[in-house]
Amino acid sequence: MRLAHVHDLDLGTTGNEPLNNAPFYGADRVDEIKDRVHANARSYFEDLVNALIALRRASQEDATNALAAVIQLTRRVARPVGRPAIVHEEVDAAEAMRRLSEFVERRSERGARGQAVVAGLFRAVHPETTTGGVYEPSHHLPGDVHVRPVPETGIVSLAIEVRQKRVTEAGVLAFARKCARKGIQNAIIVALHPEQASLDTIELARRCLCDFEVGVIVVPSLHELFALIVSDSGQPHHALLQRAADTIADTLVEVGASSEARAEFARLWR
Repeated sequence: MRLAHVHDLDLGTTGNEPLNNAPFYGADRVDEIKDRVHANARSYFEDLVNALIALRRASQEDATNALAAVIQLTRRVARPVGRPAIVHEEVDAAEAMRRLSEFVERRSERGARGQAVVAGLFRAVHPETTTGGVYEPSHHLPGDVHVRPVPETGIVSLAIEVRQKRVTEAGVLAFARKCARKGIQNAIIVALHPEQASLDTIELARRCLCDFEVGVIVVPSLHELFALIVSDSGQPHHALLQRAADTIADTLVEVGASSEARAEFARLWR
């Protein structure tokens, strides 16, 4: 599905793993889920089953031609989104983070916008950073974004949880506990709710370190997160902003953000 989004193939869904969700999960065959399908979607479901039956009977050449036809049709109806313009010198870090914060708060899309922005900012410095679709069922690691210095080893050096709901002390401690169970020693929680209550972050950091041996930082805004990333990288902030325009755009596709979100992001710097 991610490959489809990257190549502007409109498959009628924004999620990365549509077959891991209702009504498809928990069955070996598509024709076993008829009772789960909503009444207003039954006719479409029957068309799908009939198409699969026909495809099963088709020759390899006919199946290849059918796939080519689907690709051509989906490219016609897809709405390609242009790349964001280069971030100009006059757009300083504060203004860039203000625009990104408004972009995230305007419509969360179940957290997809916030997750894409945070992952994209990290990828501007750490290209090996990984993320996945929002609420992806196959996702087993704590956090939404993971920095992996050596991707081949699978070791996560930093787990980042992106929250667009209010973060509580109990939630921070629970996240630290999950990281400890997976052997992750460093973590960040990015609290993006506009009415996030103040937390005693120093005391929380102490408890996470003493109780779970996990270093946890709670970051209350994108501006503070970007300052942390810039400080850690030692690179000019403007160079990071330029790279982030591309990495965030790519990550919006990866997490399954809507085409409207991608178009809106492309207009941020114009």
